[in-house]
Amino acid sequence: MGNTTSRSNIEYLKSVGAPPMMPVKRSKQSEYLPANSSAKSVYSIQTKTPGKPPFNGLWSLMIPDGSSPIPRSGQCQIYDPLKDRLIIAYGVTSSGKYLGDMWELDLTTFKWKKLLDNIASSRTNCSSVLWEREMFIFGGLDGKKLYSDLHSINIDTGKITFYDSSMIKQREKSILFVSNTSLFIWSGFNGVIFNDMYEFNIRNQHWEVINDLEISGRRAASFVSIYGERYQYVFGSTRGHPLARFD
Repeated sequence: MGNTTSRSNIEYLKSVGAPPMMPVKRSKQSEYLPANSSAKSVYSIQTKTPGKPPFNGLWSLMIPDGSSPIPRSGQCQIYDPLKDRLIIAYGVTSSGKYLGDMWELDLTTFKWKKLLDNIASSRTNCSSVLWEREMFIFGGLDGKKLYSDLHSINIDTGKITFYDSSMIKQREKSILFVSNTSLFIWSGFNGVIFNDMYEFNIRNQHWEVINDLEISGRRAASFVSIYGERYQYVFGSTRGHPLARFD
């Protein structure tokens, strides 16, 4: 979020070990962007690897009108297919300020709207997933301590609900999956990479521990979890794990 080519953001990217995005080729406004898009610049990125077909990506710098969230990293997010919007929460600024707010981005109008000022204790690197109309959020780090609290926010009403998750050790960057009845919390990091998994039956609020997992835990992996789908997916981590499927 924000202008990734500004001096302050370049210094921030360097500090976290990420190079700034550098455009390879400038192109005209794309016909694939919405007609009302406020994109100020579009870049076509092409990479070629010997023996493999080229990959083409289209990068757009979107500048929404009106108010917008503070630029941050480490936020959690979900996509709401019913209202076609992105919802983000928490995160940390480049100056080290931890945030506890919640925003939505309407993907039709590209306008931001603040939903909540303070959800719970400000933090970064928490994990989130959508179950029905509830955005479940777990764990995180506030710079000094880690969390293992589980809470959910109704994305239509803004109501916050807290659950007893005291049996789980504090951690950040856990992986969350959902089924029709349950939330699954797997792995995470607290100086060591965990490999435990917990199943929380959302309807009766009962916990179970799942042992003897056949694959190792992961830190900072990307995951995809869709309510009602049998299979859930997780990819990569700081150790380069391959794509895995959870049934």
